[in-house]
Amino acid sequence: MGLALLLAAFSYYYWLAGQAGRSLRLTLNSRDFLRFFWISFICIGIGLAGTSQRTWEVAIWILFTLFSIFNIVKLGR
Repeated sequence: MGLALLLAAFSYYYWLAGQAGRSLRLTLNSRDFLRFFWISFICIGIGLAGTSQRTWEVAIWILFTLFSIFNIVKLGR
């Protein structure tokens, strides 16, 4: 689900940049795209933590997910 969301967001904002005549870099640095970006990484981290079998893998994915949550909260301020 997370990768599907990331692909959909990237595709939409790629199209939007072309329609608006803006550079892709400016569009991908927008707050709206970054919100989808970090939400998708939260979903990816949760999924990978739930399917990992080794404790150290689960710990890494949980840290990755917490980092993504931190960034989405920081973005909201």
